[in-house]
Amino acid sequence: MGNLPLKNFEINLLKKYAIGNSLLNKCPIWLQRWTALTIYFIDLEKQLLPIMLYKAEEREREMNLNKKLIINKIDKKKIKIKKKAKKKSKPQRKGVIHQEKHLQ
Repeated sequence: MGNLPLKNFEINLLKKYAIGNSLLNKCPIWLQRWTALTIYFIDLEKQLLPIMLYKAEEREREMNLNKKLIINKIDKKKIKIKKKAKKKSKPQRKGVIHQEKHLQ
């Protein structure tokens, strides 16, 4: 690449951002090319960054929703387990009442 002339896309980028002959006129070709490529990546980041940030935010919202759903399922199972444990631990009133009738 060394001293090869700038490619059209490099020239167009320099023009697009008004970095023309005044700044780079006496600079070596490699510096002009480096400037054009730096502008290219800045321009690319300007286009892609909002998209990537939106996607990351969307993934985070989806993960939070999944966490809430999982927590909800776990809570429901805990409630069921507690209800079953209460049923097992309660003394049977019927038997007690039945015995009391026989005593009278």
